[in-house]
Amino acid sequence: MRLPGLRNIETAKQIYERLDRWKLANEVVSSYFQAHPDNTDKHCVVTKVVLVNGLYSANIKDPMGIAEHILGLPGLDKQLKAGDVEAIDLIADADRHYVSFASKYGHFHKKSAFPMCDKYVENAMGLLLEGRRRSFRPYSYFFEKITAFREQAGLGSVSWEDLDKYLWLYGQWKELEKGNEAIGKEVKTLYKSHECPDLFDGLEP
Repeated sequence: MRLPGLRNIETAKQIYERLDRWKLANEVVSSYFQAHPDNTDKHCVVTKVVLVNGLYSANIKDPMGIAEHILGLPGLDKQLKAGDVEAIDLIADADRHYVSFASKYGHFHKKSAFPMCDKYVENAMGLLLEGRRRSFRPYSYFFEKITAFREQAGLGSVSWEDLDKYLWLYGQWKELEKGNEAIGKEVKTLYKSHECPDLFDGLEP
């Protein structure tokens, strides 16, 4: 087991500050969700689904269907406001493939309650905890594991958003190191620039 420390989190934040497109995507999605926190208006829900799917590469093939599903979930807004982890699995509709989208959708409703889950975050956790890439789903299981991970690493004061930056970047960095370049274009470009191999090394615990 290798656990990151605050130094590694700060390195991830330094890298993130160089990712202008990703920062803009975060700002756009965050501002729309803040302006439209409820999930009862179909136009707003469709827009939120499309924003998350398009800017956060959630790979939802039927965004209109997902929007209709979200609109049909009774009490969803109350659950999201309360930080109820079950809300994410309800949005995912028991489909493991939709957990990434659902976690991001929930995250932008309440960043302090819902860490984002995607393949890079999962791979990073698997490598750091067990030395191998693996999946952590459904979301309730992922939440249990990432909460324990944060506590074991002594990072309880680190926000989910900053921990996500670290895990997301660490997961992509490890893909690059094994020769897989099918990652975010902006991250790959930054890694290959003259300044960044040493900077990315700072992600290693």
